[in-house]
Amino acid sequence: MERLNGAQFFMRSSTIPSRSVDAKALANQFLDWGDADGVDISPMKLQKLLFFSNADFIVKRRHALIDQEFEAWDYGPVLPSVYQEFKSFKDKPIKTRAKAFDPVTVQIRVPSMKLPEADRIVLKNVFDFYKKFSAVALSDLSHSSIGPWRQARSLFANGLNPNRAISNELILEYHRLFDS
Repeated sequence: MERLNGAQFFMRSSTIPSRSVDAKALANQFLDWGDADGVDISPMKLQKLLFFSNADFIVKRRHALIDQEFEAWDYGPVLPSVYQEFKSFKDKPIKTRAKAFDPVTVQIRVPSMKLPEADRIVLKNVFDFYKKFSAVALSDLSHSSIGPWRQARSLFANGLNPNRAISNELILEYHRLFDS
């Protein structure tokens, strides 16, 4: 834990276990649900859906959903692997699915999500809540002046977070304030 201007900041996510869901597999699931519900999902909206679903999982289940750390980029929390996959869509709806290299089969595949049914239900409920918001509205939500994105950016600006990582502890500390 680091201190900056009297506030405590968590630098590592080692105390919150991960459910080890691949970010690209989760992105594909959200895109599938979006298609089924008639909801367009741009790259920015997808990033925020991933961020808030992970935050809600950390609060409700006490474990991270995604096996990768978010980074505090200029315009909000980002999973770089998902950004790279869909950046060509810019602000347009995503029409493809993420792909991944499978070293066992030595082939490119479309990753799919494997979660226990109880977790899948929680995740679908989270998606159903956030899907109605625009990408801009979700981005605004992620930019709270005391939220984990802002704290990680502040740590970076002060040389305390060179990777711009948004730790799961930062996410938990902030998002548990809104858990009912």
